[in-house]
Amino acid sequence: MTLLISDALCLEHHNFPGHPEQPARLQAIDRHLKASGLWELLEHLPARDASVDELARCHSRYYIRTIEQASKHAARTRTGLVRVARCSACAPGTYRAAVRAAGAAMAACEAVARHDMRKAREARNANATETENANANEHENAFTNAFVAVRPPGHRAGPAAAADGCIFNNVAVAARHCQEVLGFKRIAILDWDVHHGSGTQEIFYAEPNVFFLSAHQRLDDADDAPDDAIADSADQTGQGAGQGTTLNIPFSPGTSSGQVVADICRALDESVRAFDPDFILISAGFDACKGDPTGTLKLEPDDFAALSTAARKLAAECCEGRLVSV
Repeated sequence: MTLLISDALCLEHHNFPGHPEQPARLQAIDRHLKASGLWELLEHLPARDASVDELARCHSRYYIRTIEQASKHAARTRTGLVRVARCSACAPGTYRAAVRAAGAAMAACEAVARHDMRKAREARNANATETENANANEHENAFTNAFVAVRPPGHRAGPAAAADGCIFNNVAVAARHCQEVLGFKRIAILDWDVHHGSGTQEIFYAEPNVFFLSAHQRLDDADDAPDDAIADSADQTGQGAGQGTTLNIPFSPGTSSGQVVADICRALDESVRAFDPDFILISAGFDACKGDPTGTLKLEPDDFAALSTAARKLAAECCEGRLVSV
C-alpha cells in the first residue's frame, strides 16, 4: 500500500510572477489523482510541521530565522514578496508552507518506519492469533512506501541559502531524520529533477553514510541559469570521508529519454546497490518531462514510471521496500 501525504498549507507559498514553481503545480497533482481514481487507492495521513531543531540538522539557524523574518516582512510589502535569492521569493505564507513541507517528508519516513516496528512486534508475538495481530495493527498505519506532494521544493536549498525556488531542503531534512531519529544508518537519495540537486550535494558532500545520485541537465547548457555555480560534473564524487558517495550524471540537451532512463537505471543497479542503503529517498522532480519549459530532456510519463519501478525494485531488494518520494 502506498501512502500519500499532502497539505493545503503548501499552497500559501508564492514565488515571483512567471516562475514555473507555483501553487497550480500542487493543485494539478490533486486534480489528476482524484479524476483518475487513484486518490481512493492511496492511503492518506496528515502532514506535520518541522521544528527549528529538525531543520537545523541541515540548515543554519541564522538562515532559518532569515526565512521566517522574510515571510513576516513580505506581508508589509507592496508586492507581497521578498527576494531571498535571484530566483527565490518569500510570501507571507512561505515560512509556514516550508516548515510543513519538510515536516511532511519526515512524517512519511516515520510512517514507513512503523512498518518495521509492526513486523518486529509480530515476530515477538508469534503465538498471537491472526485476529489479535490484526487488531493491534489496525491503528498503526504502516506503509512500505510513500509519495509526498508538497511545496516549496527543496533540493537546491543549501545549508544557508535558498536557490531556484527551493527554501528548506525537504529530502535532506528527511534523510537526517531517518538517521538520527528513526535509526536507519545508510540513506540513498535519488534525484532526477532536470536541475542539479546542488543543495543536497552540498549538505552531504562529506557524509559517508548518505549516497547522493543526481541525474540532470548540464548546468552550463540549461535554458534558465541557476542561482549558484555549484559544480555538477561527473568528477564531483564527494570529499573526505564522503569520497565516492556522490554521483552526478549530467546530460546534454536533447539526450534521448531512452538514454536518460538507461543511464539512471544502470547507476541504480550498480552504484546505489553497492552502497546497500537502509532507506531510499527520491527527489522527485518532473521538470525533465517533455514540454516543460525549464529543460530539454523530454522524458515521457512512461519514463518516470520506469524510473520509479526501478527504484521500488531496488528498495525491495536492499531495504525491505523502504522508499519515500518527495
